[in-house]
Parts: sequence; C-alpha cells; structure tokens
Amino acid sequence: MGLPKIDVPTQNINLPSDKKELLIRPFLVKEEKILLTALATQDPVEVVNATRQVVNNCVLTKDFDVDSIAIYDLEFLLLKLRIMSVGEKLMLRFQGLERTKCEECKKPREIEVDISQANVVFPEGHEHKIDLTNNIGIVLKDPEARLTQELDKARSSKDMTDLLKIIWKCVDYVYEDDNITSSKDVSLEEGVKFLESLKSNQFKKVEKFFGTIPKLHLSVPVKCPRCDYSETYVMEKLDDFFG
Repeated sequence: MGLPKIDVPTQNINLPSDKKELLIRPFLVKEEKILLTALATQDPVEVVNATRQVVNNCVLTKDFDVDSIAIYDLEFLLLKLRIMSVGEKLMLRFQGLERTKCEECKKPREIEVDISQANVVFPEGHEHKIDLTNNIGIVLKDPEARLTQELDKARSSKDMTDLLKIIWKCVDYVYEDDNITSSKDVSLEEGVKFLESLKSNQFKKVEKFFGTIPKLHLSVPVKCPRCDYSETYVMEKLDDFFG
C-alpha cells in the first residue's frame, strides 16, 4: 500500500500590474527550504533565483512565465504564497532603545504584524510615456523579473553603460510624431547610443521613472505603551516578510 496523497488547496489572485488572474498553490516543504536557504545567504542573486523558482512552481496557470512579469508582481506573488502557506501573522522583534529614560523603551519588544495588509504601492508621477521633445519620446515598461539581477548589478556598478543597457531593455518603443520604432527592432548597442544622446534634463525624466517603480509596502506603527515614543517601521524588502 502506497503513502496517501495530501490534497493541496488552490487560490485565484490578480496581479497588481494588469489584474491578470492566476491560479496558485501554497509552497511545499521542498520550496520553503529553497527559499529560506537563499534568504540565509543574503546574496541577492541567490534570493532572486530562489524566488523565481518557487513562484514558477506554485503558479498553476497554463503558459505562465515568471520572467515576464514585473518585479513587483513577483514580490506580490511570493507574499501571497507565504500567506497561503505559512499564514498572515509575522512577529517582528525590536531591540531596546539605548538613549532613553523610559524603562519600557529600553526593553526588547515583539510586535505581531498582519502582512496580508501589505500592498503594492504605485507612486505618483510614475509615467510610462516620457516626452523628450515636442515630437519625440519613449514609452517604458516596468522592469521584468528576468532583469532583477541585472538591475541590482547596474545600480551598484560605476559603469554607466551597464545602467543604460538595463534602461534600454525596459524601453517598449520610441516615437517621433506618428512614427513608432519598437525596441525589439533596434540593437542593444544602438539603443544605448540613443540614450547617451539625451540631454541631462531629458535623462532625469527617465531616472524618475526608475525611481518611482511600484513596490511592495507595509507601514508598521511602533509605539511605547508608557511614554510618547513612536515610529513607523517600513517593510519593503522580501526578507522583511519572511521572519
């Protein structure tokens, strides 16, 4: 007689970017091990690879491509999988304050957080269409999950070319009046040269786009029950949600 098969629940969710509906299942012990092992390394590359692998395993929708979704969709999916698999409650641990007269504030504390309240925040001013001149502009798309590692590398690199390559990979098309040129029809080298030709004020518009990319966010109020001390702890990084 073989071992019994354990039924796994499923759930439909909608992606923040385009509201596309996906069918997901909880991550299992094998996938939790993959994720926690990667988080323990604190290596961004390992974390991204593990995240993509776990999400790809747990999305049951046919023809789903984890690399083609936006980075913040990937983070949102992983959060939903964590809630579905482990639960929505998470204990945050804070060290006691050193420079305070309040005896209560000097003590370490734990706060229970409901991470189901986290949402993807879409900052104001995040415009995909960017006018460079009166008749020339570009339309950008939010960085896809496949670019996560390259984006992190580009941000820490001193080589401007690395950053321009990532930016061009996020260009959907360039327009001049009614003429449209898809980025797919332009080589990476030609695209980088186009970006290099921008004036400083034009490039700042592009930088603003990347500075306002939507992201997972949860604000946690931290208050002392004895004195007036209060602060807000912000959860945004993936490992913040996997305590």
